[in-house]
Amino acid sequence: NSIRNLVPSFDHELVYNVLHGAKNSEHALQFFRWVERSNLFEHNRETHLKIIEILGRASKLNHARCILLDMPKKGLEWDEDMWVLMIDSYGKEGIVQESVKLFQKMEELGVERTIKSYDALFKVIMRRGRFMMAKRYFNKMLSEGIEPTRHTFNVMIWGFFLSGKVETANRFFEDMKSREISPDVITYNTMINGYCRVKKMEEAEKYFVEMKGKNIEPTVVTYTTLIKGYVSVDQVDDALRLVEEMKGYGIKPNAITYSTLLPGLCNAEKMSEARSILKEMVDKYIAPTDNSIFMRLISSHCKVGNLDAAADVLKAMIRLSVPTEAGHYGVLIENYCKAGQYDQAVKLLDKLIEKDIIVRPQSTLHMEPSAYNPIVEYLCNNGQTSKAEALVRQLMKLGVQDPTALNTLIRGHSQEGSPDSAFELLKIMLRRKVDSEKSAYDSLVQSYLKKSEPADAKAALDSMIENDHLPDSSLFRSVMESLF
Repeated sequence: NSIRNLVPSFDHELVYNVLHGAKNSEHALQFFRWVERSNLFEHNRETHLKIIEILGRASKLNHARCILLDMPKKGLEWDEDMWVLMIDSYGKEGIVQESVKLFQKMEELGVERTIKSYDALFKVIMRRGRFMMAKRYFNKMLSEGIEPTRHTFNVMIWGFFLSGKVETANRFFEDMKSREISPDVITYNTMINGYCRVKKMEEAEKYFVEMKGKNIEPTVVTYTTLIKGYVSVDQVDDALRLVEEMKGYGIKPNAITYSTLLPGLCNAEKMSEARSILKEMVDKYIAPTDNSIFMRLISSHCKVGNLDAAADVLKAMIRLSVPTEAGHYGVLIENYCKAGQYDQAVKLLDKLIEKDIIVRPQSTLHMEPSAYNPIVEYLCNNGQTSKAEALVRQLMKLGVQDPTALNTLIRGHSQEGSPDSAFELLKIMLRRKVDSEKSAYDSLVQSYLKKSEPADAKAALDSMIENDHLPDSSLFRSVMESLF
């Protein structure tokens, strides 16, 4: 009633715009039915088409189907566009059999089927790999006197390649030309992609040359497809050649182009080229489509011993607004430790701890033991056990209970004259049933003895024996002598 007070009359423009602007498909359906039930508006072809489109997009296909089939009861005629919309909607949901039934029902109900309906059906069934069914309907279409278009052939060729039917795709390409239908850039891109998928790069290159010979300009999609193909057969030099060629023609590589090329460069250990490509991406502020490439780049630079380049990858991530994770830092820290560049490893660790990167809930790449254990050991051997403990405690928040790291911390605190800190960690280990080491107990007991705290030394010794570590006779004697 409040709507009626606001709007005295409901015309076509108002109803259509309300449906078009609805953010919620359920609200759109309620409004569609309400204006009809309340006799405020008689729906026409356009409003039916709009609600079918909205419901199809929202996967409410049964509602859309009922509305479509009820149209004659309202004195409205069907047209092909509505049925094509429904065929496409069922296809997008993967319900191929319903798309086929609707296509057949068009014939039963006398709805004219043109090339538009056939193209919609071909796309649906080809997407699901039903290439034999597609061939049958293609022949049926021809028998009805409906001529295929360039778009029809593009869909069919795409579908055959998708199902691995390379020869059939090629036959349809030749049939297309024999009907004097000129292939366009989409046709050639499809042919090139199809041959790249089966790693027949000579054939792909042949069609690439052919399209240029016919003055059909390759697009960024053409070049990216070929680059991907060459990367897949480990011909990365050819991929690089194409990158330079496309730039020469004024075609700018995009995020997909770069993301396709970089893994190939890593595989081929062409890391100077990979570094240049990444710099180009940063300069153009083009982030890759898959962030996993950054871990590949860091690891690959480390593998060839270029730690500066690996560190530059981290900087590139920050400049491209790509979140850095503990795993990225971990690989670098591990390799800095292996190279004896502990100062650099510690600097990275400081950033990790300071920014709480380790404990970020959205993180998927965590530090591996091979990364944190060497730096923990270095810090504990160089009077920085507190910093090492800050790292380990952050790891423990993620559920990491590494016995190597914890025992190293106990030895570190003990050597630095902080046996109470060591004993506290030891008690945590015992509560959590983390394996302790005899050497950790030895350090702890000796640390208490050095501080002339015999009672605590005796408590540590008792714990040592309780946990199945047999003390050396000299250590046992030292504790006993300190007590008396």
